[in-house]
Amino acid sequence: MLRLLGKAPAMSAGACKQQLAPYVNHDPTQRQNYAQHFGATCLEAGREHEPTTDALLRLMGK
Repeated sequence: MLRLLGKAPAMSAGACKQQLAPYVNHDPTQRQNYAQHFGATCLEAGREHEPTTDALLRLMGK
């Protein structure tokens, strides 16, 4: 998710979660918190650089 925003993710899981927190209103368990920064435009733009994003979008029929 951070790479989609042009950010290099931290190496540890805890540090990565802290890095992501501001982009998901400090609550990554609520899907609506992803909408502002990770909408369709962001996902489409990142799919050619992030194979996981591309796979997710294909599963969703996009």
